[in-house]
Amino acid sequence: MRKCYYDALREYERFNNAKVEHIIIYRDGVGDAMRDQIKKAEIYTLNQLLKKEFKMAPPKITLVVVNKRINQRFFESFNQNQATVKNPPCGTIVDSNLVCSQEGETIYDFFMVS
Repeated sequence: MRKCYYDALREYERFNNAKVEHIIIYRDGVGDAMRDQIKKAEIYTLNQLLKKEFKMAPPKITLVVVNKRINQRFFESFNQNQATVKNPPCGTIVDSNLVCSQEGETIYDFFMVS
């Protein structure tokens, strides 16, 4: 992972003639058990690389972890008289009531219907 980060950061600097200000890491297919490993190992590695090789304080880092296999099911009520439900439209985001924040304000969970 270190080499991938290093090469990407060097290419960014070369192409933009500037240091990176915000890094977005997108990880797909990561189970809940692997989240801590990613946070501890990969983010730590990236921060160390930035400090030692690029001589800079870590920029803002956003880690997006996608988990497609969930047990939750969402429905939209469309006829309240008959209590009829249907699937919500694609792009629906559920980010309150059924989700939780961890570590204060730094980690957010949400569901997106696709």
